[in-house]
Amino acid sequence: MLRIICCLSIVLTLLLSSCAKEPEEKLEIQSDICAQSSSGLEMAETDAGYYCKADSMLYYADRSDLTNWVLVCNEPNCSGDLVVCPARFDGEYRLRGDQIETIRNPQLFQNNSSHGSPQLFPNDGSDLSALYTMMADGTGLQQVYTLDGSSMGDGGASGTWLLQDRILAFYSQVQPDGTFSNSFLQMDDAGTHTLYASQSEEMETPFIARAQDWCAMRGDLAMYISLLCEDDTLSHLYRLTEAGLEEIPHICDYDLRGAYLAGNTLLHFVPNDGYYETDLDSSHGEKRMDAQLKDSIAFHFPEQYIVETNRLIDQTHVPAEARLYDGSSWRTISLPEEVAAENVNLFPVSLASDRIFFTTYPDDSQTSLYYVLLNDSQPTLTLCWELPRGSGTEG
Repeated sequence: MLRIICCLSIVLTLLLSSCAKEPEEKLEIQSDICAQSSSGLEMAETDAGYYCKADSMLYYADRSDLTNWVLVCNEPNCSGDLVVCPARFDGEYRLRGDQIETIRNPQLFQNNSSHGSPQLFPNDGSDLSALYTMMADGTGLQQVYTLDGSSMGDGGASGTWLLQDRILAFYSQVQPDGTFSNSFLQMDDAGTHTLYASQSEEMETPFIARAQDWCAMRGDLAMYISLLCEDDTLSHLYRLTEAGLEEIPHICDYDLRGAYLAGNTLLHFVPNDGYYETDLDSSHGEKRMDAQLKDSIAFHFPEQYIVETNRLIDQTHVPAEARLYDGSSWRTISLPEEVAAENVNLFPVSLASDRIFFTTYPDDSQTSLYYVLLNDSQPTLTLCWELPRGSGTEG
């Protein structure tokens, strides 16, 4: 399971460089439980349908036909092969109102007013990054504001995340004396805050990831930051506050796979035992429910939903079973033959307003997208999409 989860990580890749400039216009953040609960695949929900990023490309399907996923690109005959395709999202995206936002390199994109498509033009080495918006159909791609900082051309590294309510950025910038200045910044509607700063003899390229991505722990945002650990073990998690980084007490003493963090309360699962609610300040835990299946793992979602399944990467030889908890009772999920077969892994990726989305991974690495309707008295796992090869939680 750890192999799958580690592959879910939003690793701080060396994308772009910049510091924050206040945007000319603030956009209202859209609260989206589907986007906030996504792990493994980046999904988002609108009144009309769903977005899903697969293999670095953004797709959309109407709620009325979830078997028809199309690229979010308005160019005729576009297959998404070009770097400048508006549907190509190498980083994260988010929905705000009727627009889609992402962070791109402005050296690669220039808005062409004749047809609203980005045009590739030469990179001058400045490696700036900027917030871009486009309409829901992929038209009107334009730069909103630049996260402007010094050039990385003389040496350095940087990376950014676009989260639902903030932007995070890390910079390791070379100084005149050959040392490096390192900073980890948080940018939101309240301004820019420095979460971490240091000097080093060598360029820092840290591993930084949300717990939601490397162990599917949902709820409050919690970050792993390798710079703050003396070894390479995942031994500390941090909250991001205006005052800086705040270590979450005792949280790494527990199995966090599929857990849920709310304040200093951790909801977590102990295989072959049951469900616990633990106060992290005191480390006192109380058992809430018994486990439903043998040798299983459980995934907590908002609104008290839980999925428990025994179909893991190292247990694909056992008869597949899955249960859904709605806050008051458990229901058995009916699994189709192709999922119940051996060598198929089952992973819940996102909670939407009326369903939970799942992905499966057979040995042939063909990832498929399924869903279960929350209000069905006999919930059934229903296939809706064979994802492009190379997408899904394996990368």
